[in-house]
Amino acid sequence: MPKYLIHMGICGFGNQLLGFKEACIIAKYTNRIIVEPIFIPHPTIRKNCNKYYKFSDIFDSNHFHSYVNCVNFQNINNIKINNIYNIRPATENNLTDAYYNYQKDYYNITTTNKFKRLKNRFITKNDKFKELDEIEDDILVLLGTFNSIKLNTCNKNGCLNPECGYNNFFLNDNNEISKALIFSNNINSITNNII
Repeated sequence: MPKYLIHMGICGFGNQLLGFKEACIIAKYTNRIIVEPIFIPHPTIRKNCNKYYKFSDIFDSNHFHSYVNCVNFQNINNIKINNIYNIRPATENNLTDAYYNYQKDYYNITTTNKFKRLKNRFITKNDKFKELDEIEDDILVLLGTFNSIKLNTCNKNGCLNPECGYNNFFLNDNNEISKALIFSNNINSITNNII
C-alpha cells in the first residue's frame, strides 16, 4: 500500500509554500506521495479571508500532478492518521499549535492522535532522512516544515543575498518542484484584471 505525507504549514503564505516545497522533497526521499495542502491566511488578514485555501484555489493542480507524485486529500481521507510529527523546537509550540488548530478539521484529525517531536530538524543531504524513513505511519503528518530542508547554504531558504548559494544536493529537486507550481486560471484572471 502506498504511503503519504501531509504538510501542515506555519506563518505567512510564503513560508507555507516554501515549507510545502520542502515537504515535497521529503516525500520524494522517503518514498511517499505528497498530499495537496491547504494554505492558512496570515493572522493580519485572516478576518477578511476564508478559513483556508485549497491548493487548487491557488495553483494548477493538473500541471503540478504531471511533475510531482501527488494526491488530493479527499482521495485518501479514509486512511487513519495516527500521529502528528512536529518538526519545530518546543519553544515554537504557540506558533505550531495555532496553525495545527486551523488545519486539523480539514484533515479529519481528532484528539486521539498523538503528538511527537522529531529529533532531526535540519536536513542537508540524503542520509539525514533516516528518522523520517523509519516512521511507518501510512500518512506522515509533518507540522511546521519550513527551513527544514536546507535549500540554501546560509540556512535561510529563499535567501536573496547574492553571496549565498544553493545547496547543490537539493538544487534539482527544488527546481523541479518550482517548475510544477504555476498559478491556477482563477489567480491568473485576478492578476490580469488588476495589472
